[in-house]
Amino acid sequence: MKTIDVLIIGAGPAGLMAGAQIKNKSVILLDQSEKTSLKLLMSGAGQCNFTHEGDLKFFLEQYNGHKAFLKVAFKQFFNEDACAFFEKQGVATMVREDGKIFPKSMRAEDIKSALIHINERQGHQLHSGECVKDVQIVDGGFQIITSHGAYHATNLIGAFGGCSYPTTGSDGSLFQLFKGLGHTIMPLRPALSPVYTKPNALTGLQGLSFKDATVDCFRENQPVGSYNGDLLITHFGLSGPVVLDNSRFFRVGDQLRVQFGTVDRKSLEQYLIHLANTSGKLPIASAFKGLPYPKRLVEFLLDGSSIDKTKPISELSKKERHELLGFFCAYELLIDYVGGFNVAMATTGGVSVEELNRKTMASKIQEGLFFVGECVDIDGNTGGYNIQWALTSGAIAGREIDNLSQ
Repeated sequence: MKTIDVLIIGAGPAGLMAGAQIKNKSVILLDQSEKTSLKLLMSGAGQCNFTHEGDLKFFLEQYNGHKAFLKVAFKQFFNEDACAFFEKQGVATMVREDGKIFPKSMRAEDIKSALIHINERQGHQLHSGECVKDVQIVDGGFQIITSHGAYHATNLIGAFGGCSYPTTGSDGSLFQLFKGLGHTIMPLRPALSPVYTKPNALTGLQGLSFKDATVDCFRENQPVGSYNGDLLITHFGLSGPVVLDNSRFFRVGDQLRVQFGTVDRKSLEQYLIHLANTSGKLPIASAFKGLPYPKRLVEFLLDGSSIDKTKPISELSKKERHELLGFFCAYELLIDYVGGFNVAMATTGGVSVEELNRKTMASKIQEGLFFVGECVDIDGNTGGYNIQWALTSGAIAGREIDNLSQ
């Protein structure tokens, strides 16, 4: 059995950042995947949007609650710290017009390499393709049994991710181990998932996207929430930030009412009434040309209505007008299912933050145990917020361990 000071389970951004902070201690990072940080390499379509330039108040709105916990964490290591860290490692960064921050090279590989290289320079060992089988509390620390052997570690960092993209190595299998050590595991569900709607609901609209669309969700005729953001129509249903960021709230059978773009019901009604009064002979098929709707959408919605497209707009009845308003501003879709862990970009749920010290990421239940990154019950929206959380929590835990006496 090999004895070390620190064992880190997981070599994604959280685990690697933790290791980067630890000096003058023996550290081993284990990753059950042969290729480490696969999810990091996938982020931002391989370009790695690792954080955002927003201030603290803005950031706290991007997560599924736990604002008090996150506020304390971000005050210790935030977006500016993350950028400074990578700049110091030779990775130039850039801020896009939308506030998202990337490596200037637009290569996720550069972020991964920087994290791995600093661990290597500090003498840490990275073992890929090594799976943790059991964790036991023993005198003076922990005994960790793996597919390759056994270790005794004084300090243990859980950085094993959630359940999303299980083929990358974070398959959720380790949650039960730490539940057995006394930690509460909040229910695990996919987050940042696309939504699959009833078959063929939006056939013909695949690839259309809308800025600032509104999606209202209803469950058993009761409102669940109203969400605003960019929307993408796919061959199977809906995606884009307005759906991905809020998929954690959606359930099978929920009804979604979609407003395509920024024109709300009241504005559209006023426009149609004005057009009927000023250009009454205009056929309904031509009435939407002055509005910011794609031609394909207009044709699709009009074809799906009961209204004769050739009818002059002045002859549009109130009932027919309301039908059109519903199609353009509250198009109804039923959720067939929400994308599972195989397509989800993150996991909601995990180790309860109530059992962690927000200043150190240390367990309140077991001395020497820390949790960081996606395995903690914190998940954010798209836009670099989950990677920032991984870097923040990893940095805090690593610094705490580095400051501990040998």
